[in-house]
Amino acid sequence: MRERIAYLKARISELKRIDEDRGYALLLAIELRMLLNRQRQLDVVLSLSDGNPLGLELRHRDGRYMAVLPEPDGSAKARLVRYGPDGFFGHEVFDDPMKALDDALHQGFTEYANGTLDAFILTPAWQRGMRYSALLQQYNNGRITFEALCRMSKEDVESKELATVA
Repeated sequence: MRERIAYLKARISELKRIDEDRGYALLLAIELRMLLNRQRQLDVVLSLSDGNPLGLELRHRDGRYMAVLPEPDGSAKARLVRYGPDGFFGHEVFDDPMKALDDALHQGFTEYANGTLDAFILTPAWQRGMRYSALLQQYNNGRITFEALCRMSKEDVESKELATVA
């Protein structure tokens, strides 16, 4: 990103100096402003995490969460993991942690939220979501049928409802 910022600054300066194509210079200036904003956000978030993006948890202003985690295959890759109060619900893999963090910021995950995941895992909603994920995993591995998945999901909900009534 820093290379692109340096290029844009030089190119805009050149276009202003030769008084050529002000419309194009304006487009480059808009891109430069967006990149400078993202670079500031990146610097702030990295300063809160000792410069290492791995393990960062970020919040979107709409309440969604994302964490930058190492890829489990042992490579230098990183994964952006999406999660909410009731569990994980998606991920994307990147060549390195900085690219993952940059993409998270680009998607609007700009608020530092470390500790959120630790708080979520203690809640009944998270536990319920993990039980459901375990059932889905059994289905995905061919260990249970779709009918069994539906039945077991319903039984889990009913047993929890009975436990709260008792």
